[in-house]
Amino acid sequence: MGVLTDLVSLGDRDPQHVLSSDVEAPTFQSKGIGIVELSQLGELLGAGDSIELSRQFDLIAGEEDEGPWLLTIPEALLSSLQTAMDGTLESVAPKWARIEEFGGHAEVDVLMDYLKGARAFLTENEGPFALSICL
Repeated sequence: MGVLTDLVSLGDRDPQHVLSSDVEAPTFQSKGIGIVELSQLGELLGAGDSIELSRQFDLIAGEEDEGPWLLTIPEALLSSLQTAMDGTLESVAPKWARIEEFGGHAEVDVLMDYLKGARAFLTENEGPFALSICL
């Protein structure tokens, strides 16, 4: 069984209510792309060091020991993805596809679709944004 991840537009919604499904919020399926993968993407986009970015995902809803969880997403990562031009994404996708966490199985075209979709989601929805993780 894999890890399910989504980008979530919280807007003015209470994170705990979103997590418990009491309140619906717009989501973008992240297909198992989690903290490490997003942090490495951020580094490739120039948002900062991947280790430092990974330390900026903070728990905002959920029990620490058992999921599901909602985590903040580093502002620098969000900003760099929201403002990335197609050419930037096209140059980053092949590099991102080669990270160890994808195990050599990531297809550049699939990652490009993810990047463009995530960028559109972040642009078209209201922040703050969170990463939802469910085991």
